[in-house]
Amino acid sequence: MKPIAGSIGLQERSYVWSNSPHKDSKACLGVFDMEKVPLPQPIVLTDEEKEILKEIQFGSSKFFTTINDAPVRLVNSLCRRNAIPSIRVKYLTEAKYRIGRGNGSRWDNFRGNSRDEKINHPHFGPYLWYMLYGPDLPKETIEGFHCIVVNEMGTEIDVMEQLCAFTRAETRKLCLTPSVARDEFFKLAIECKDDLWLAECVRDAAGQASNQLMRKRRY
Repeated sequence: MKPIAGSIGLQERSYVWSNSPHKDSKACLGVFDMEKVPLPQPIVLTDEEKEILKEIQFGSSKFFTTINDAPVRLVNSLCRRNAIPSIRVKYLTEAKYRIGRGNGSRWDNFRGNSRDEKINHPHFGPYLWYMLYGPDLPKETIEGFHCIVVNEMGTEIDVMEQLCAFTRAETRKLCLTPSVARDEFFKLAIECKDDLWLAECVRDAAGQASNQLMRKRRY
């Protein structure tokens, strides 16, 4: 059982990752098996969950701007129907997905004594937002990245270089700050293919492109 299942009661909806048999451009048009190589996307909420979500307000940094028990009620509902993709659970609960930030997972280091205190804390907002919606990047960026992963044109190194080049270009186009670029493209990478080596390469590429962009702006 994953740590989050025991500590905060989250259940996981697994994505099954496998290679697509389609290697041509038709893969980008949806010919491949989307059930096996899913496109990162928001969770489909029930009517009850949509009503609970209306009680939650996210600020500019996605921190909660309302203080109530709605986050816990929403998480509980998602848990009951096993709605949260497993990779989003891993991002929060497994230490190996917390790159370069000390020991322990994000959940281990989160403020709050009890499960409910942690989930209702204003700073839990970005994690709930990610669980609900996935990487905070434009649809076109997500689809472009996903297409490269699905097509797998070349060797593992070739694919990594293609993804890093795409990531650098998109980071510059979107004018992302270093921290946002690293985190959102890391999330996108692990959602498209749960490979930490690849995700760290993509994360580094996003950070480098953003830092270069910041330097150009200063001069």
